[in-house]
Amino acid sequence: MDKFVAMVDITRPIFSGQGGISGQRGELGGNITNFELSYRDPWFMDKPFHSLWMLHDEERLSRLRKKGDRRRFGFGKSFGEYWGANIMYNFEKAEVFGVSDTASTIIKSQEA
Repeated sequence: MDKFVAMVDITRPIFSGQGGISGQRGELGGNITNFELSYRDPWFMDKPFHSLWMLHDEERLSRLRKKGDRRRFGFGKSFGEYWGANIMYNFEKAEVFGVSDTASTIIKSQEA
């Protein structure tokens, strides 16, 4: 567990007249490093569906060490101000290393 984690999250509209929103996020601590870039388009293919694209890089150092990157994309539709539905696809490539000898066989099988 980290005692101190610094986090920056910047989300802002892109001033192209289309209503797109870009985001950048980062976390830095003694045991974790995360970076994420995202883009949300509220009118995908000129229809009232939004699309979301994200790139994510992560490194965790704890009892279980993990380094990986993730790509996510999805589509969704808003139904009023508070309701909506999304479909997301998530692809993650991760390396797990430094697993202790006393870990369960499931955890050991994930080690690179």
